[in-house]
Amino acid sequence: MFLSKLSLVLCIFAFGQINAQSYNFPKLNLTVSWTVNKNTTKFTLVHNKTDFSNRWIAVGINTKEEMNGGNALICFFDNSTGNWVGHYHLDGATPKLFDESKPGFGIKNSSVTDLGKEAICTFERENYLDRDRYLDSVQDLFVLAAMSKVKSGYRY
Repeated sequence: MFLSKLSLVLCIFAFGQINAQSYNFPKLNLTVSWTVNKNTTKFTLVHNKTDFSNRWIAVGINTKEEMNGGNALICFFDNSTGNWVGHYHLDGATPKLFDESKPGFGIKNSSVTDLGKEAICTFERENYLDRDRYLDSVQDLFVLAAMSKVKSGYRY
C-alpha cells in the first residue's frame, strides 16, 4: 500500500481515521495534503493564521496511532534560525534528527513561507531510505499533525 491509502489521525485532540489524499485538522486550522510519486511523496501543509512567527507545524507518519516510533517532518517558522524543515524520528518525548549534520535528511524541494494570512510548508520526502528508524512509504501508515511555539534557544 502507498500513502494514497493512508489513514489519518489527529493525535492531540481525537483519534479518527479516514482514507484521503488531503485532510483538514479543524482544531489546528491546518490542512495536510500529499501526492505519492514513484520515489517521493510531496507534502503540503497550510495553516490559516495571521501571525505565525516563531512557531512550528509538523506532520508525522507511523504504523500505529501514536507518535512514539514514528517519523516527523517539522516546518519551522523561526525568527532566529530562519525557516526550514527538519526530519526526525520519534523515540520518546523528544524528536531526534535523523542526521545532526543534515537536518533535511531524506527531504528535498522544501519551502517554508509565511504569507501573513496563511503559513505554507511544502517538501518532498523520499519514500524509502535504508536507514534505521526510517519508515518507508510502501505500507499502511497513519498521518499525525501537531503545532506549537518554538522554544527560545532550543532546536529540536
